[in-house]
Amino acid sequence: MNFKRLRLAGLAVAAMLAFSPSMASAAGTAAGTTITNLAGLTFAVGGVTQPVIQSNAGVSTDFIVDRKININAVAVDTAGVAITPGALAGSSVLTYKITNTGNDTQDFALAATALAGGAGAFAGNTDTIDAGSVTVFAESGVTPGFQAVEDTAIFIDALPADGYTNVYIVSGAIPNTAVNGDVATYDLTATAHQSLTPGTLDAIETATAGAGTLNAVDVAFADTAGASDVANDGKFSILDDFKVQSAVISVAKTAIVKSDPVNGAVNPQAIPGAVITYTITISNGAAATTSANLTTITDVLNAALLINATGASWTVTGSTRAATTGALIADTLNANGDGLGITNSAVAGGTLTATYNTILAIDAVNGYTAGELKPGESVDLVFDVTLQ
Repeated sequence: MNFKRLRLAGLAVAAMLAFSPSMASAAGTAAGTTITNLAGLTFAVGGVTQPVIQSNAGVSTDFIVDRKININAVAVDTAGVAITPGALAGSSVLTYKITNTGNDTQDFALAATALAGGAGAFAGNTDTIDAGSVTVFAESGVTPGFQAVEDTAIFIDALPADGYTNVYIVSGAIPNTAVNGDVATYDLTATAHQSLTPGTLDAIETATAGAGTLNAVDVAFADTAGASDVANDGKFSILDDFKVQSAVISVAKTAIVKSDPVNGAVNPQAIPGAVITYTITISNGAAATTSANLTTITDVLNAALLINATGASWTVTGSTRAATTGALIADTLNANGDGLGITNSAVAGGTLTATYNTILAIDAVNGYTAGELKPGESVDLVFDVTLQ
């Protein structure tokens, strides 16, 4: 196990610790240490000093230090860990630090429980979803941070007093119905077990009932209450959050009658021969926490509509792109490569396709990838059709 322990400087100190098992650490004197004590009385009789009399005729009064079970757990993450709707299992990881603040080496069982609503780990977070079938692993490799290949231990094995290690809750598959701001809160519980056999999770620790005995190692629980457990129960629990970061995409389509063969552009009506202007607006809401990379949108035209090859355009608003508008030609199968095409521009009906990673080209200077629509931005696609 890749435990990280506070190190005292100097080989001499390290050697002294190695050969002085009774020396107290931050967690206190080690369990199982025998504490010896012998009292000696000096006195005089008639002004003459007498031999020292030792307690119990020279037999020391001994007791054995009991096992103090204490655990500390904290969430290493300082805010909800980002997850994406529809992400595959293993895409996000919660990180906890478990410290053995007792005075003996312990194994720790690990369990993750999804909250069913209620306050999350961080201010303003409320549990709303689950992060799929999560898994829990203790750090067991040599590379810091969760490594799927290295960190495969499902419990903490032989964590020494004052030792600590990281524990990870790994997300399952994220529902693609999750929306921006959704929170999946998990309660990690570490439960103290005996540490007898390397590589094995030994028996759970049980507190000694009633008064202890001086000549045996008794067990006392000294842990505080955690998120979901009570004080002095041999375990500790702590919350952490996954939080959905997503684009907030909406699509709207409007139509106006631009002109007709009788009235022209003045009070036009939707009669045969009229030109109808469609506008498709795609927006990424200002509340979004990440960009969307638009790919394509398709629009199946009614058989009574004939696409007008010219007059199409795109405009992006709220953007810092170098180019924010441009003309398009609705030609057959996007023959000219500008990103707008229809299955057959010579006949009515058909499917119009706009390829946004072409229309919204890469703009590296201003920090845009192909098709990227940042929070607060929208893009309009405008094209004309003639009513047959």
